[in-house]
Amino acid sequence: MEIGFYALFGLIPLILTPINYELFEYNKMMAVYALTAVIVFTWIIKSVSSKKIIIRRTPLDLFFLLFLGSQFLSTLFSMDIHTSIWGYYSRFHQGLLASISYFLLYLAFVSNFDQRRIIRLLSITLLTATLVSVYGILEHFGIDKNLWVQDVQNRVFSTFGQPNWLAAYLAVLIPLSIGMAFSKLINFENENPNKGQGSPASPSEAGRAKVKSQSQKLKIETNWSLSNLKLYIVNCTLYILPLVFYLTLLFTKSRSGFIAFWLTNVPFSVLLFLFLNKLKNVASKRLIFLLLFLNIAFVAISFIVGGAGLGSLEKYSLPGLMSQTSQVTAPTRPSSQTSLETGITESGDIRKIVWKGAMDAFLANPLLGTGVETFAYAYYQFRPAAHNMTSEWDFLYNKAHNEYLNFAATTGILGLGTYLLFIFAFTAWFIRRFLTVKPDSDNFTFYILHFSLFFGWLSILITNFFGFSVVVIGLFFFLLPAVIFFLTETRKKELLLNLENLIIFRFEAGNRLIIALVFFSLIYALYLLKNLWMGDVAFAKGYRDNRAGRFLQAYQNLSTAVTLNPYEPFYADEISYSSAVIAVALNQEGNATQAAVLKDQSLAFSKVVETISPNNINFLKSRVKTYYVLSEIDPALKEAAVSFLFKAEKLAPTDPKIPYNLGVLLAKSGQVDMAVEKLKKAIELKPNYRDAYYALGLLQKDNGEVDEAKKTLQFVLDKINKDDTEIKNKLKEWEEK
Repeated sequence: MEIGFYALFGLIPLILTPINYELFEYNKMMAVYALTAVIVFTWIIKSVSSKKIIIRRTPLDLFFLLFLGSQFLSTLFSMDIHTSIWGYYSRFHQGLLASISYFLLYLAFVSNFDQRRIIRLLSITLLTATLVSVYGILEHFGIDKNLWVQDVQNRVFSTFGQPNWLAAYLAVLIPLSIGMAFSKLINFENENPNKGQGSPASPSEAGRAKVKSQSQKLKIETNWSLSNLKLYIVNCTLYILPLVFYLTLLFTKSRSGFIAFWLTNVPFSVLLFLFLNKLKNVASKRLIFLLLFLNIAFVAISFIVGGAGLGSLEKYSLPGLMSQTSQVTAPTRPSSQTSLETGITESGDIRKIVWKGAMDAFLANPLLGTGVETFAYAYYQFRPAAHNMTSEWDFLYNKAHNEYLNFAATTGILGLGTYLLFIFAFTAWFIRRFLTVKPDSDNFTFYILHFSLFFGWLSILITNFFGFSVVVIGLFFFLLPAVIFFLTETRKKELLLNLENLIIFRFEAGNRLIIALVFFSLIYALYLLKNLWMGDVAFAKGYRDNRAGRFLQAYQNLSTAVTLNPYEPFYADEISYSSAVIAVALNQEGNATQAAVLKDQSLAFSKVVETISPNNINFLKSRVKTYYVLSEIDPALKEAAVSFLFKAEKLAPTDPKIPYNLGVLLAKSGQVDMAVEKLKKAIELKPNYRDAYYALGLLQKDNGEVDEAKKTLQFVLDKINKDDTEIKNKLKEWEEK
């Protein structure tokens, strides 16, 4: 169990693979599930062996249970139960299973972890953060710039896959790195009180009395000096860590991480300064100097590197000042032009639109929300039309980019309320607990570690406001309070369940049988997780093969994926399309029998998708594509394809792609009037939708409305893109005719 918790804090942030569909979060979550299984089943074996179950109580038990209960209820009434149980595919984080895992880890930690090992656990956490940060800094200088599509030198993400996630992680650990450095120094000072008084501190008087010769005395002092040197090296390393972490945070250019750090660092530093000032000893003076040095260094690094993209601060940094002196005046783009064709929409503006959609989803489902982790489907129903005029108009948003609004939209008042109750309960307990503690040099380590952990935890509340929780942040959010409770409480209340009263535990054979069953249950759980992970690896290959047009290879890999994990609709949806394409190819080659088999298989997989996830807009769009491909074998399927789009239009009334595709399909089936209506609807939703204008112009031309068609295409040149070569050539072609 102890090693399992070390792995949670020490290995999870480092885990990533190049062979999965999602390289970072999926693998981290699978590892959390595996470690949870190991820790919990080991705890059960321990309990069976001792014939008693001991659960240590904490002030957060009830609030955690209330939160978990809200997740159960929201899942039960979810618009997509599969997603609510597992989480949105690719991450699998924050689904019901993830919440259960965090709760079990919380209980296992407070009930079993050795209090003497806390410093080791925190040291491992900082060692891992050091590796993550060093890699991030090397990224900034181009160590892996050719491996990623993203400009990783401009915004590093290290082993986290996204700059904001890395910044949130570092914002948690910078206060802890400061606390560890200070606690090490104060312990060193307390153990060596004569330091700085003209000579190194020597052994105790009793020890010196036992020294019979000068050579023996010299040997002892020499050994102490070497130990002293090692401690100095360790301390210097600890003092450097906060600066390394902060530099990496700046290289992420994450505004949320930057803001979270400073909003927590200022009160943390002020309170720490006030406490140190009261101690009035040599050690406190050194720590005050070090505290001031660190904060001055943070400001200096910010000036040299930049202010994480915050415009008001960035212009006063060295890069900002240099760019101002060398900047060449360029024409200012009209502020109304925010579409993809003219520029990139500012992320803050997009967030406001997404937040409005999240609020509308919450108001429509106020009690339990739309279901745990179903924001990707809920948002489509309430997506503001203004989103269509941003550069991310066709992006899928599976999170509200605000943890609190995300809980509100997907789990309603109960989910958000219990989540906030958990936060307020822990915050109130911490404040009340430390108002009653009188800090002095004797309990400094206790005091500083708690404060650093708490302020690191507070940074999560800020980064979550601008984003959402990922696996490592989820672990920190739920387990750091457990670490703090563990350090604080000397007398722990326990819930004791005595198993000796059960008949089976009165016999040694029964005891062994239960232990064996638990052990094999653990092996089976790990086997299932292995299958899930291998299924994802096979799916990733098949998914890439499909996009590359290698449909036969895709079919083989996807067949492996659905065999390993037959309940994942994402796999069934992908293999449905592969089967359809191969069926059409076989039919064209004259192999009608095999084509019919694959066609039926494709339709069967499509039905599985519909049964498990009936409200997934992307799956509906995929079914349209699959049915339209199969319509070459069975023309009646065209009508079904159109019907799926009509259903999708109801689920996503502001998505312009749906009426656009409806218009195209209806035009091909001869329903010109309705096709024109749908294309105009797409243009109404997205006034700069170039493809919709082009399709409408062609349809108008075919319908004999030549002048209207010319006006439609000319609008594209006048208002959207004056350099559109295809439009120019088409107009020229019409003029010549």
